[in-house]
Amino acid sequence: MVAARATMDMLLDKIADQGMQSLSNDERQLLDEMSRKLRGG
Repeated sequence: MVAARATMDMLLDKIADQGMQSLSNDERQLLDEMSRKLRGG
């Protein structure tokens, strides 16, 4: 779970620095999956 949190933090930092459009398709999919899990879905 720590690795997942670190990955999420890295993606959120990238979004903050460069915008959502800077994410690759794989990164966006990973962020969506992690977000769903955190929301209990």
